[in-house]
Amino acid sequence: MSVPEGYAVAPSSDDHLLKFAVPIPGRDPVLVSMPPRKWMDPAEIKKYQDWITPFGEADVKIAEWANSLNSAEKTLPRPVDAEETLKGFEEKEVTLRWLKPYVSAAEYKLLMTKIPEGTIQWIKKQLEDPDITVGESSASADS
Repeated sequence: MSVPEGYAVAPSSDDHLLKFAVPIPGRDPVLVSMPPRKWMDPAEIKKYQDWITPFGEADVKIAEWANSLNSAEKTLPRPVDAEETLKGFEEKEVTLRWLKPYVSAAEYKLLMTKIPEGTIQWIKKQLEDPDITVGESSASADS
């Protein structure tokens, strides 16, 4: 890329790749190379939003129905469609789904079935705030 003299070059997602290995019991780790969320392609963000929106809407319907059970007003009908939407939903996929475009289908299945909750929480932290290195706390970042 040729940039005329005097122009600053804005960073790209390639300048901010996260690279980490996820240990999988009994096999080699899954190697992930991906941008943090704030550097992801807008199309990937949209795919994620399109995937998660129906689950959020279903959760709201169920909460509204549950609240109506304790209300003096009319009880809402049971949201069977929302319950069906949430059937099989796994909370861990809220985090792991971000990795899906950057690993193979087989690796994604391993991530969904073989890693502990602590590893998922670590991955979540990397995606949210990769500027803090492992072992560095917010207190030490300010000092």
